[in-house]
Amino acid sequence: MDLTQDELDYIHLVVETSQLDLFQAHANLCNELKAFTSDLLEELAQHEASYAQTERLLDSHLQTANIVDFPTQPMSPAFSQNNSQWHPDHQTLLSIIDDLPHIVEGHGMPRSWRFTPYPSVRLLLNFPRASFHVDSLSLTGARICTFPLNASQYEEMFTVRGASLVLPNGQCIHVDIASVASRGSHRLALKFDHYTVVSPTLKVFVVSNYVRLHGWH
Repeated sequence: MDLTQDELDYIHLVVETSQLDLFQAHANLCNELKAFTSDLLEELAQHEASYAQTERLLDSHLQTANIVDFPTQPMSPAFSQNNSQWHPDHQTLLSIIDDLPHIVEGHGMPRSWRFTPYPSVRLLLNFPRASFHVDSLSLTGARICTFPLNASQYEEMFTVRGASLVLPNGQCIHVDIASVASRGSHRLALKFDHYTVVSPTLKVFVVSNYVRLHGWH
């Protein structure tokens, strides 16, 4: 059938409006997700220093008491108490993330959640001050590029001095290194220590970016 120009204009208006609404809804969802993750990272950063200090004190007391077995997922009372004061959605996300390292892939091995950071992340050595590009990052470690400097010059420094991950938004996550292995002349593989691995801030950053880049599968 033939449609009048007014009818054609009306159909065009409805279709165009629907498309704009769809695009706007998608943009709003992306912005909300970005804001949610950003707020959570800021909230976690406020608790990070006291959390790490409490864990170290607890570990020291356990060693003094000759208690060898450390809990699989240690959580200090102070940190648990602070958790109750956080946004409910943040608590739910943290509880889910705590179980993520135990997800097993089809080949029977735990998922590493390793990804190539984009935008880029840098690792800042505490002393001497030096900044390195992070090739890949996971819940348990990172691989960095030292080019044009020789990787062997920095192996011992990372385990002694510690470092910080500098995120794209400028926020820093302190990391302590348990071991370092050379991967050629200009690559180092870093294994995070226990306190860094259980860091909620690191978990949120790694998992949220892994999912953003690769999805859940």
